[in-house]
Amino acid sequence: MVALSTDGLAIQPSAATYELEDLVNETWQGRVRVPHFQRDFRWGSQDVVRLFDSIIKGYPIGSMLLWVRQSGAEAVTIGRIKVSAPAGENTLWVVDGQQRITSIANALHPEGNRHAPFAVYYDFKEQRFVDRPREIEEHHLPLPVLFDLIRLLDRFADPARGAREYFPEAQRIAKVLRTYKIPAYLVRQDDEKILTDILDRMNNYGKRLSRAEIFSALFAGPVEGAAERLSLARIAERVDAETGFGLIDANTVLHSILARRGPDPMRDIRNEFSPDNRRTADFSDESQEAAYAEGEAAQVRAVRFLQDDAGVPHLSLLTYRALLVVLVRFFGHFPDTGIGTASSFVDSTGGRPSAGRECSRAASRR
Repeated sequence: MVALSTDGLAIQPSAATYELEDLVNETWQGRVRVPHFQRDFRWGSQDVVRLFDSIIKGYPIGSMLLWVRQSGAEAVTIGRIKVSAPAGENTLWVVDGQQRITSIANALHPEGNRHAPFAVYYDFKEQRFVDRPREIEEHHLPLPVLFDLIRLLDRFADPARGAREYFPEAQRIAKVLRTYKIPAYLVRQDDEKILTDILDRMNNYGKRLSRAEIFSALFAGPVEGAAERLSLARIAERVDAETGFGLIDANTVLHSILARRGPDPMRDIRNEFSPDNRRTADFSDESQEAAYAEGEAAQVRAVRFLQDDAGVPHLSLLTYRALLVVLVRFFGHFPDTGIGTASSFVDSTGGRPSAGRECSRAASRR
């Protein structure tokens, strides 16, 4: 049993709400800083784009945890922004929320926006945020212009620039950005060890949602008919019931379905069944329901191959789940392939199914 100390915060955290414009300006002026014990910045371009998409839709982006403390004057770097930060009694140090505040402050800053992953634009034709386009046209506007009212007015006052019909939408986006509310907890504590303990607990305690759980939530569908629809868990149960192979974990089921539909099973899952993604999928006209059904059928064929020809009667004897994912893609694209043909394919690529049969027979004799 782990012994936990009862020493903690002398003063309970207080709650505050910041408008995005105020928090960004505080960051640009060096009154919001990132402590040295924070991890490096890890977000990519699409993470930053999705953050702004959430903001403009009014979605919550999570609360921040800010450490309020006295700080000396120093040169501060946040992302691509370099600031000569003044000394202050109530400097805000970001304990939780570094990726978000770094992304927002850089994407809205003229210098920060010049560099990936912060080079975010608004596309008025598509009405969405995008990574910097290869060819910038009149309907593309960088976020620093949207965020700066004077630059925004100058941009649309110039008749040579065109696209004045986008001005009402630009005003709306600018207002939403500036007035978006970000909740925060403020901690006043001099002991850095307590702050690092809080950071550790916030990031490592509890269990994060698995990729399969996120996918299931995204594509759960309406309540009506949920009991009859296929799901990752139901596919695993049905494959086990038909083959006796054992219950395949949900993440492997998901990766198998994705592998059948495209070569990269670790791709972004959020738009898997969107019209745009269908055009690039291996099975472009396939609905979500069909993808689940065909994915299940391919898994059954893959499991039958493992059992009948590769000598792997049960999931517990399959060392690497990725082998099943590869086989599902194979049988998904070649559903009429006979087991013998697949076995020949394995032999030709260096596999030894006969050895697998001998191992399984020996195991069963024990």
